[in-house]
Amino acid sequence: MISNITPPFLPRSTAETERLRNGGQTAVAPAGSEDMVQLSSQARALPGGLGAGPPVDTALVDRIGAAISGGNYPIDPDKIATAMFRDFIEFSG
Repeated sequence: MISNITPPFLPRSTAETERLRNGGQTAVAPAGSEDMVQLSSQARALPGGLGAGPPVDTALVDRIGAAISGGNYPIDPDKIATAMFRDFIEFSG
């Protein structure tokens, strides 16, 4: 049986995160200061659709979700352990 999993925290706004980093004090930028971002020519040339995020195969996601909900999704602990070990080796260098 699969139950809904809720995170132990809620996403915070940037302002709330900064306030917590500053010991509960709200950070105030000095008067006249401003932030700037400069994009490279490669970043400016990216297709506009990339701003929406990575492409997602919603049909596949729906099929997997239905299989999990119905208790029909195959779980292979050996495959999972092998993949985790392979990723650990790959990312730890």
